[in-house]
Amino acid sequence: MKTYNTASGPAIPRALIGFFYIIGLLLLGLTLLWVPRGGASPNETLEAKPGVVIEPGTCGAGASADKTVLKTAPKDTQWVTTESGWTGPVSQTAGPVVESPIRSCFEHSAQGALYAAAWAVIHVNDSPEAYMPTVIGPGAEQITKERLQDTKTRTVVRIMGYRYMSYTPERAVIRILFQTPSGTYRYFETTLEWHNGDWALWVPAEQPQVTDEYDKGKYVTWKAA
Repeated sequence: MKTYNTASGPAIPRALIGFFYIIGLLLLGLTLLWVPRGGASPNETLEAKPGVVIEPGTCGAGASADKTVLKTAPKDTQWVTTESGWTGPVSQTAGPVVESPIRSCFEHSAQGALYAAAWAVIHVNDSPEAYMPTVIGPGAEQITKERLQDTKTRTVVRIMGYRYMSYTPERAVIRILFQTPSGTYRYFETTLEWHNGDWALWVPAEQPQVTDEYDKGKYVTWKAA
C-alpha cells in the first residue's frame, strides 16, 4: 500500500486519506441540507411535508398544492363589501363557496387559507354571533365569550396585504395587514387549521393581539382597488 510521510508523524496510508475525504464530503452535504432554502428563518417554514395527501374541501371547494401565493398575491381576487362596510376577498377557485351566514368552504390550499384568514379578521368584527362558534383551539371558548359580550361597534379597517409565517396543508400562520381610518398600519396574526373539511380559525390559550406595523415592505401587497 502506498503511503505518505509527514514531517511530524508516521506515514499515512493513501486509502485512509481517501476514506477521510469521502467522510468530509458527506458531512458537508448534510450540513447544506440543514440550511433553510433562501435563508428563511425557522419561524418562516413555508414547505409542506412530502407525501402529505391534500384532501379537497367541503361544498366542492377542491384542493391544490400550488404555493405561489406564499410570495405573490393571487391574480384572481375579487373584492366584495359587506352590509356593514367591510371589504373581503373572493375567488372562483379558492372560495369561499358559501356566502351566508358567514363566508366558508375554502379550498384546501395555501390560497384558500389566505382567504379564510382574511374573512376571519372580518367576521370576528362583523359577524361574531355566526362566526365565533366555528373558532377552535384552547383559547376558543374564552375569546368567543369575550367577543359576544362586547357589543361595541367595531371600526371598519381596510385589508392591505399579508405575510405567511408558516404553511403546511394542515396549518397556516398568516399575518393580515390592515390600515385604520387614521392611516396607521396594524396586523393581526391568524392561525388556520384544516378542520372538518375547511379552514378554521385556531386560537391559542394566550390570545393574539392586534399589533402596530411600521415595515410594510415585509408584506405582500393585497388590497381592493
